[in-house]
Amino acid sequence: MFDHNPFRRLVGHRIIAHVYKDTWRGRVDAYRDGWLTISGAEYVDEHGTLPADGSIMLPESCIDWMQIVDEEETQ
Repeated sequence: MFDHNPFRRLVGHRIIAHVYKDTWRGRVDAYRDGWLTISGAEYVDEHGTLPADGSIMLPESCIDWMQIVDEEETQ
């Protein structure tokens, strides 16, 4: 593992991520040892969103795709 992992640049940004065939969105609080910690996380599907209780952790190795989004796009 190298010191300047690009996932560290995501800390503080809102993202949408597709992991294990599920879509999540929230703010990246931390990146450590191959895991992204997301606060204010919501599960997103074709019927709407479902908020998660507390923070969730997403494994870097299972992220299919990820996008940084503006605050206005998530409202």
